[in-house]
Amino acid sequence: MREAAGARARTRLALFAALAVTAGGTGLALAPAPAAWLALPLAPLGAFVIVASRRGNVQTVLGESIAAIALAGAGSPVAVAGGMSLRDALVIWSAWSLAYAATVIVVHHVLAHHRRASAFAGAPSGLAVVLLCGTLVVWSTAFPLASFATPLAIAAVIVLIWRPRATRLRAIGIAFLASSVVAALCAITTLRRSARDNELEDSFRAAMAAHHAH
Repeated sequence: MREAAGARARTRLALFAALAVTAGGTGLALAPAPAAWLALPLAPLGAFVIVASRRGNVQTVLGESIAAIALAGAGSPVAVAGGMSLRDALVIWSAWSLAYAATVIVVHHVLAHHRRASAFAGAPSGLAVVLLCGTLVVWSTAFPLASFATPLAIAAVIVLIWRPRATRLRAIGIAFLASSVVAALCAITTLRRSARDNELEDSFRAAMAAHHAH
């Protein structure tokens, strides 16, 4: 039964993979050049995740962090193809990557502290979270749009300081999910406000041009 189910699963995987490649290739062919170029770095990231998953070592700090970066950037080419500026797409991708990587490291930090039962367990992981969150703060100063990921970064820092037991991982995951939803809503609100401001600015410039023409 296992062999039959495995063969059926492999057939379905091949079918859906072929459909995904066809749909993705068609989308890239029709997309503007910036969107197509933005998809290039996703290829090696996705390949790494697939290979690591097959080898069974994706559930490491490095493997999960790269998977988080790949997933965070998966929508960037679509966003650019839909009209978002390349800069905004890159800022959003980088902010999600920093925040998600922080949550990945925090979870492994909690597990390391549980296994070692030491006050200094997972200290390098804690330092890495601080560096990632600090980078997000600096990035947000240069690009205010990146501040949307602050709720997720704050949640990671709270868990880092709180250091709950490993048995609370489900609750930690739910907290990170809720923080991700809040961060996404912040990003959407910021982008809509920016688009509205740009429309008002364009209307004002058009009105001034018409006034000077008369």
